[in-house]
Amino acid sequence: MEKVLVLTVGGSPEPLITSINTLKPDLVLFVCSEDVGTTKGSYTMLPTILSGTGEVKYEILKVRPDDPENCISTILNKIEEIKRSEPGAEIFADYTGGTKTMSVSLFWVATHLNLGIYLTTGIRRDLVAIKEGETTRRIHLSFPYYEELLSVVDSLLANYHYTSAEENLRSALANYHFSPDIQEELQRKLEIIDAFRLWDAYDSLNAIVKMKPYKKAFWNDYLSFWDRVAADRMKLEEDFAKEVEERQIPIYSKDQPTQYAIVQDLVLNAERCAVRERYDDATARLYRAMEALAQLRLFTEHGIKTWDVEIERLPGELRGKYEEKRKEGKIKIGLIEDYELLWELKDEVGNLFKAREDDLREALRRRNQSIFAHGFKSINKLEYDSIIKARIEGFIKDCLKEILKGKYQEPKQLPKSLEEIDNLLTSAGL
Repeated sequence: MEKVLVLTVGGSPEPLITSINTLKPDLVLFVCSEDVGTTKGSYTMLPTILSGTGEVKYEILKVRPDDPENCISTILNKIEEIKRSEPGAEIFADYTGGTKTMSVSLFWVATHLNLGIYLTTGIRRDLVAIKEGETTRRIHLSFPYYEELLSVVDSLLANYHYTSAEENLRSALANYHFSPDIQEELQRKLEIIDAFRLWDAYDSLNAIVKMKPYKKAFWNDYLSFWDRVAADRMKLEEDFAKEVEERQIPIYSKDQPTQYAIVQDLVLNAERCAVRERYDDATARLYRAMEALAQLRLFTEHGIKTWDVEIERLPGELRGKYEEKRKEGKIKIGLIEDYELLWELKDEVGNLFKAREDDLREALRRRNQSIFAHGFKSINKLEYDSIIKARIEGFIKDCLKEILKGKYQEPKQLPKSLEEIDNLLTSAGL
């Protein structure tokens, strides 16, 4: 791997000689001032510098010494050119020499590109001058990276891009030299964002386990709701319920009457997909929410499993009709059939469906044409907002208000900023 040292040239040559001899680069890029009027640029110092280093491969980059924009763009473009031509190159920057503008420009480029930053100096006894021999030392500078990292993560959270936010945190922790306090803080943020990523992806149990150390901070706003969602999943998925028991994960709401939390969670998930402009994804979530509402209602109120209807649980006048649906020993019914059955059972949810059946069927028809269902069409924002979301989400919320009465409440959406996360941690004393 080629080692490249970028030096700003000007002032005394001794620190630059020390830097080259200490770092032993394969290539030195001398950033020199160009001529200004009758004054020759700092490139004239190179014979003196090179006489103290022995044979070294080098290139000269001339800049206007007091023009920050020229200095930054010239240095930045050259280093990016080196990175493209030598992808594995290890690039260092020593900003000891040169004009203030040249030094500041190299420093900015180095922080921007995450280069190794060095300073060649000696022991300072006062604020006038260096009194003793120089040494070249690496500058460990994390704060600019830290501030930029938080800004990037915040912008990703604003659109629920949890995976990308997590990747940025992991990369920063692996590549930057942060203080122990900052490392601990970033690691905590990483764990919490990872838990939200898992929840967003319906890896529910791992999300709950991951958030266990932060239960005190997040219980009221999130984890109590997650607990109710998990309890609903246990009712609908035997494998999920078995996994909960095998892993001995406490689900406190599992024996409580359902509040249809999993339905609300699917609606929240659809909202996040829509913010990310993934309208086909959002439609799939709303479809599943509508399906889950009917499944939970039939199971919890009527003891009927839509994936394995027990004929004896149906009124006598309906048994013949549903017996005809039996295939391979089981009676399974789909979304429309779920709501038809609820209506036949004179359930409030079935009645609400019948009152809006035409509108809902049109929304479902649009879903069926989606690439995520049975067609090849892509759902756009207008179609999603005005037809699918308006009709399906509106129906779901009206059903929940009707059947939950005074117990109905809107759950909180997942956080969209580090500030939301930090406020909850601070309130909990964490």
